[in-house]
Amino acid sequence: MTKPYQLKTLQQAVNHIQDLYADDIAFKVFNKSKAFTPDRIFNFFLDWIRDKPVNPKSIKDKWLNVGRMLNNCFAISNMARHNIKDIDNQAENKIQKFLSQTDDTIRKEFAYFRNFMINLKQNPAPTQFKEDLTKYLTRIIRLAKDSRKKSQTV
Repeated sequence: MTKPYQLKTLQQAVNHIQDLYADDIAFKVFNKSKAFTPDRIFNFFLDWIRDKPVNPKSIKDKWLNVGRMLNNCFAISNMARHNIKDIDNQAENKIQKFLSQTDDTIRKEFAYFRNFMINLKQNPAPTQFKEDLTKYLTRIIRLAKDSRKKSQTV
């Protein structure tokens, strides 16, 4: 049985992919606008990043932490995709603080998800996109399950 928090995390994961593609289009406009300064854009993404995981007491908490990790990946990946400077390494410091407080499985998988989001190709072939998205979502589910097992043994 799928729980609402699991569906929410998976929907969030798919939304991040959709938003990355939408942001690729939006940034073409932002770059021409004086309203969207690099500092404002940086602060917008910095606000997305959480430096603390949920204290894992339940299966739901493990899924929430995977969701937080994905949010962090989304923010830092969007910054990388659009050459937004990480002022004084604030974003990276928040991410490292988050990772230092979470379990090994999330720490080990963070780079995969960040790199996946950074390297999303524009206009991929439908079969390639389906394959990549399937791997991405499967890895999220496996991570949430592996994370749960690790924390139950602690």
